[in-house]
Amino acid sequence: MDCYHKNFNSLPTFVEAKKNENSVKIVIDQLLALLSKEERNLFGFALLHKHFDIANDETVVERPYKDYSIIEPTRQVNRDIITPYLFNYNEKWNPLEFVKLSEDEPTAFQTAKKAQNYLDSENGKEFCVKIASKLQELNLDKVIGLAVNHRKHISEQSSFDSTLETEYEGERTLKISPMNKVFGETTETFFFPKGGDGTCIHGCKHCSSHKQTTLHHCKHCSIHVCSHKH
Repeated sequence: MDCYHKNFNSLPTFVEAKKNENSVKIVIDQLLALLSKEERNLFGFALLHKHFDIANDETVVERPYKDYSIIEPTRQVNRDIITPYLFNYNEKWNPLEFVKLSEDEPTAFQTAKKAQNYLDSENGKEFCVKIASKLQELNLDKVIGLAVNHRKHISEQSSFDSTLETEYEGERTLKISPMNKVFGETTETFFFPKGGDGTCIHGCKHCSSHKQTTLHHCKHCSIHVCSHKH
């Protein structure tokens, strides 16, 4: 983890990353088609970006609750109770963000842990090589990352099978909650497959033109919508 903060801080900002949205959409079906049935139940792809920089002793950790999650940089992390759910490829696959084991909502951690166990298997290692090679072939290894679909406990409580990501209580704290309202212009940043056909049905979307004053919505002009249709 010595180079973790340098790798994370090297990610493009959201403003920079959203310029690549169309490039991702053009190739996403090719990428999703590479996933086996088992892999489709766990993985998808992400438009790589960051919301903030971190210090060399910080780790970006998601803490799940019953109907929402909080994501923020954390110090003095117990590595035994976190597992990664987002990765980028930079000579090797590197973890970017982690989910913490939570008594309130253990399934998010369990799903991400299952994904990590798969990546550590022989099949998983082959999968990692295959995805990295394809991203390099497409010249998108700095643009697209590998993501785990671990937030179904939130999306299932949404009127739109979706989740809403907002900044609140400071510029380096994010809240993931069920989306029950439609927003305007968005940028899709997460892509997960649908069942067995490999087509994309779920994406985290960012709306940069909407402001709210409550903690449950946007305080910093940055809203992210994740749709989960199963």
